Amino acid sequence: MHHLTAETSRKVIRALTKAARKRGCTPEELASEILVAAFADARNGGIFLPSGKPPPRKSLRRPSPRSLRAASSLSPPR
Repeated sequence: MHHLTAETSRKVIRALTKAARKRGCTPEELASEILVAAFADARNGGIFLPSGKPPPRKSLRRPSPRSLRAASSLSPPR
């Protein structure tokens, strides 16, 4: 299990508080809504995409070497 660092935790709380203020609710209410939506989405096999984006197609084929190279070039260097 991953643990949040204190800095990351502060950033999350700050962003949650700001978003809740915009919506006119408490950070706790917004966090609860996010968790409910994420669990409902996970039960449906999704990955919690924002509305308006179609869910990714699940390919039964193995990725080609070309698509693997393309994907690896997108990831940041370590």
